[in-house]
Amino acid sequence: MTKEEHGKLSGYHLTESVKRDFLDSKVIDKNMLSDIKDCKDSYLVSVVTTGKRDLKYFFCIEHDNVSLVSAYHYEGGRWSKIEGKP
Repeated sequence: MTKEEHGKLSGYHLTESVKRDFLDSKVIDKNMLSDIKDCKDSYLVSVVTTGKRDLKYFFCIEHDNVSLVSAYHYEGGRWSKIEGKP
């Protein structure tokens, strides 16, 4: 997301049951889950920009440290990982 973009943000604590529900309903996929497999406490921030870009950011919180683990954008009918340092 660029600093000129605006959008709607939704945040989710990814408990095991939420992960299963999101996987079943195709909110997230197995690749996204593998990114956070080692996280004790993980979160998803989903953003839909006013320009209709759909973005997902995955975070881990451990020992009071927040780390951005990965980011994805929806393009061409599928989710693609944003490469480089998220």
